[in-house]
Amino acid sequence: MTGKLVQYVNSHWPTFNGKKVSCRHFAQTLCISHPSLISVLDGRQPGLKVCLALAKYFTLPVYTILHMAGHVETEVDNPYLPLVSDLVNSHPEFYKFMEWAATAEPKQVDLVLRIVQAVVDE
Repeated sequence: MTGKLVQYVNSHWPTFNGKKVSCRHFAQTLCISHPSLISVLDGRQPGLKVCLALAKYFTLPVYTILHMAGHVETEVDNPYLPLVSDLVNSHPEFYKFMEWAATAEPKQVDLVLRIVQAVVDE
C-alpha cells in the first residue's frame, strides 16, 4: 500500500524556480529527518509522525495518508476516523489518539472521541 504514498509524494514534490527541491530541503520543510523521507520514497511504511507531517504539508486528511501508507485497509474503514483526523489536524498533540483510532472498534472510538472533544471544548 505504501506504493500509493510514494507515487503521491513524487507527483506532488515541491519545486522552486521550476526545479524540484532537494530531498534534504523537502524533509526540512516537513520537519522530519532526511532519512525518514528517504524511507518513504523507498516504499517503507512511515511512522505516524511522518504521516502527520505529510498530511499537514499536502493539506490532506490524516486518514488519507494513513491509508496510502498502509496503516488502515480502506480509506475510511471507521466512520469516526474523519472526525478524529479533524481533531488531530487542529490539535497535533493528540496524534497518538489517531494511531489508536485507526485500529480500534468504531464504538470505542466514538466514546473516546466524545470525551476528548469535551476536554478540548472546555
